[in-house]
Amino acid sequence: MPLSSPTLDKFRTLLRPRKPEQPAVKANIDKHESSASGLPSDPQSANLEALSISNAKLDYSTGDSASSQRPVSRMSDLDVLHARLSNAHLLAHHQFELHPAGGVSYKPHPPGPNRHERQPSHSLLPHIYPSPDAQGPGLLELTRREIERFRSLAVPSALCCIQRQNDDLAQYLINFESLNEGAANAVFSVRSDQGVIRTGGFLFVAVTDAGNTATTIPSHMVADKVLRVSKGLPKSMRSEVIVDGFMADVRPLFVSHLASAKGQTLEDIDLDKHLMAHLPVVLFDEAMSALQKMVPAICPLKDTAQFGILLPNMSTVTGQNVTFEIKPKWLAQSPNAPPEAIRCRTCALQFSRGKGTPVDYICPLRLSHEGAAVDSDMAQIRRWATNALSLQINKDKNAHLPQGTALETLVDRVVAYFTSGDGRTLLLHLKKLQETLDSEGILQRYAHPRDDFNFIYDLRLAMTLRDCSLFVVVPISGGGIISKLADLDFKSAEKVDDWRDKETALVNEGWYVKNPEAHGVCLLAPKTLT
Repeated sequence: MPLSSPTLDKFRTLLRPRKPEQPAVKANIDKHESSASGLPSDPQSANLEALSISNAKLDYSTGDSASSQRPVSRMSDLDVLHARLSNAHLLAHHQFELHPAGGVSYKPHPPGPNRHERQPSHSLLPHIYPSPDAQGPGLLELTRREIERFRSLAVPSALCCIQRQNDDLAQYLINFESLNEGAANAVFSVRSDQGVIRTGGFLFVAVTDAGNTATTIPSHMVADKVLRVSKGLPKSMRSEVIVDGFMADVRPLFVSHLASAKGQTLEDIDLDKHLMAHLPVVLFDEAMSALQKMVPAICPLKDTAQFGILLPNMSTVTGQNVTFEIKPKWLAQSPNAPPEAIRCRTCALQFSRGKGTPVDYICPLRLSHEGAAVDSDMAQIRRWATNALSLQINKDKNAHLPQGTALETLVDRVVAYFTSGDGRTLLLHLKKLQETLDSEGILQRYAHPRDDFNFIYDLRLAMTLRDCSLFVVVPISGGGIISKLADLDFKSAEKVDDWRDKETALVNEGWYVKNPEAHGVCLLAPKTLT
């Protein structure tokens, strides 16, 4: 049975060409992800954002001190990334494992002797760790219609959502609630139906054997997640393509087998804990119909079953935490910005829109600045953290603080997290990736001859990292802050012209340099304005 489809063949990234003079460094990406809920199971074991500066300044040079006891690397930062991506493409066929407590782990599946092409990551059966208190049936029989839909996907196995009316399936039943709707996707919370008297509902099953075997999955193993479903817009990528690109093209930028306590280089830094597990799930007709009733803008596929993506639920939990979202954007200046620029790329674009500066806005360069922090920088960061938390508490009914909990306490911890803790480590890594993958800028594509495939591939990765989100979960009563990156869909090459036009307008229309008295929040603004 083929492990590909016309859609995957269209969007799949080709295996990156290797430079013959550079030795390939293969990275083993057999890694375990943290709890899929995004929250630590044991608050005492969480990474505390104490005022330690061990990660405040990362040395990304490929040469390390003698104390590291590792040979000096002869590879550039870009070659290091290319080696990891090439190896990830060979191991892009992954199995994911669901644990009873909600955790998720990935295990790469090397291609066999007769398989030489890259395998789609969405096509492997999830391994389900048995729950000790599981009762009831373990296997279900799919209907003929469900089997036909499954076989139309041309995958050997998959996680699927089906509907049943059996009374003895109570511990497996779940329901969906609309959580958020964006321009291209809708997001639904997944909730367990245990304790609710129902005559039937939806459940997840692991399907294999050409659709002849379906293993039931207890609801508590998926009830801490959200389901993301594409609306089916003409230029939007399917969910299975998104999962494939995340596993093979994006995730390797953050995961390394060489990680150590002193992980300071692109070769050995490991930030897997900041990534959300992407679990592909097949949604059969009844599930798609129920979701479409809640979000009518969803347009289901007509000729085949549709994939969705299960992700950690990063929502605020009343009395336990406050979650807010930030957009890191361009953590380094655009390579195409004029030398005399008084605004960074993000601030220039914000200024060009003429809508003023939101109260929770902060110049990204202030969060990724690697020089010594001055009082004005800390004041800006503190003001941003205060406004971001305050806005979230005011607009989210679940985010109110218990009596006796001071907002300033949470602000202190957020400031420490982004100035000397794990948050700073992550942002500096994002900055380094952006700089390494796009050192010339989109406008240089047309300035002189180059390997256009490699240039565009690297640019797409850089722009993916410049358009992601970061969910920050701040526990109220102690424990470490948790942050997870979201919206890491690998950008399509169809966006290249848009990126060129936007950058051209910012440069030619003077948004980087004009009206120095306006929009003075940027780190690059004249000091008299800040």
